[in-house]
Amino acid sequence: MAKQVLFFSVFFLVVGLVSAATPRIVTDSVTAAQDADGALVTVHYRLADADAIITLDIETNATGTVEGPWVSIGDANIGRVVGDANKRVAADEDTVRTITWRPDKSWNGPTLTAENVRAVVKAWELTTPPDYMVIDLSVTNTVRYYTSAAALPEGGLANDMYRLNKLVLRRIPAKGMTFRMGSPSDESGRVANDEILHYVSFTNDYYLAVYTMTEYQYTLLMGQPRPSPDTAFHPSGKSINYRLSWTIVRGNTDWPGTGDWAAARAVGENTVLGRLRAHVGWGLFDLPTDAQWEFACRAGTDTATYDSSVALSELGWYGFSPAEENLYPVGLKKPNPWGLYDMLGNSWEFCLDRYASGSAYSDGSAVTEPVGPATGTDRVVRGGAYSAAWSHLRSAYRARAPQTTVLIRYSVRVCLPVGL
Repeated sequence: MAKQVLFFSVFFLVVGLVSAATPRIVTDSVTAAQDADGALVTVHYRLADADAIITLDIETNATGTVEGPWVSIGDANIGRVVGDANKRVAADEDTVRTITWRPDKSWNGPTLTAENVRAVVKAWELTTPPDYMVIDLSVTNTVRYYTSAAALPEGGLANDMYRLNKLVLRRIPAKGMTFRMGSPSDESGRVANDEILHYVSFTNDYYLAVYTMTEYQYTLLMGQPRPSPDTAFHPSGKSINYRLSWTIVRGNTDWPGTGDWAAARAVGENTVLGRLRAHVGWGLFDLPTDAQWEFACRAGTDTATYDSSVALSELGWYGFSPAEENLYPVGLKKPNPWGLYDMLGNSWEFCLDRYASGSAYSDGSAVTEPVGPATGTDRVVRGGAYSAAWSHLRSAYRARAPQTTVLIRYSVRVCLPVGL
């Protein structure tokens, strides 16, 4: 039965840093109304001054007063939202924007009355977007944003569509952060020349895919025949037809180049990343740098793995014979604290950086946004694979792969710098 939700008030927020062009929800432009049967809530607003990412929240309180305190009914209860929300919206003070919400399809709580419920429209600056980005790989130029994993429509990550026709990225909170990269001298399995301790700082956040790209996602992007159901959820290198190399993913490009940022970020038109950029229509989608990968893998931890309280087998697949080609469907093991799956085990993940060790890799000095050495023929791969030894499934472990070598054990985890 439909829940009766009557709107007492509306509210708006601007979320982000103050800048020369800060998005603004026009004062008194927000209205909310509900159909008599409670099936549809319609919210109107106007956006001025700067483009923004818009999200909708529904808040309630127990006091029935404007003062509140107001609390969200929870992201998981605000599904079935369509219109000018969960996406980038162009600023135009004279244009009335519309959001619709179906509480009868997503809200299972008690009946809310006019005195204790309100709609909240949030405008996020483009430099500080919501935590989750979802790319629809079956429809061009279709990107949506969500404030949490719970806000993802149709049941969240438990829905198979997020490993099939939709690519989910999580914002990594790196801006202004410093972490200790590498491993301490007493870490079991340590490779001293590859894991020299040094501090790394970041100037920007970045999005990183929750899963490595699956075979099904790869075939959608590349215009290939769909894979069999048995391999659809496996990393994109599973099928013999789709095995990957760094060059297949990015092209014969010169990262980090000689200081020309545009040239360094260039990718081949018919590569995996080239197809993704063309499909979305904007954005420097790429591989993560070596440092970005390790920071995201650690997710604020400083131990060998991101969860030292459980057996390694709960975090990743490893220790199988290479001849068995035992890649497994993504998302079956425990995620790290930031909700990223398979960061350890299953498949090696390409990074942007050229591989180096010893002093060519680091002299122990602190660095900001490192991009790796300027010369070299191999690229860094991370995370270990189904055939790796236990010692490879550590946050600090670094391995190397020739740019053109094609293996089933290689995969791609998409990265997008925020604000570039």
